[in-house]
Amino acid sequence: MPHFLILLSFLLQDHAFELKGVINYEPIIESRRWFDHINFTATTKGLNGLDSDHLFFAEAMSLKGEKDYVVTCCSLISSDDNGKLYPS
Repeated sequence: MPHFLILLSFLLQDHAFELKGVINYEPIIESRRWFDHINFTATTKGLNGLDSDHLFFAEAMSLKGEKDYVVTCCSLISSDDNGKLYPS
């Protein structure tokens, strides 16, 4: 999981987001391939220095071995999304 967090931090830095924390991490296997599903929060700086937290969903797929991953999805979750957030 640490490699994935480093990758997320790198992806977010160009978009003025700072990784705040992981809420849920769920590894899954499908068709003999590992996927990691992660819900995490990231912070943006608002007006007058006020921070704003945002909830994201990301999926990473393993390549050969367990250390190489490709991010297949990284989406901002809005307050009207109709999905489930599973607590860890």
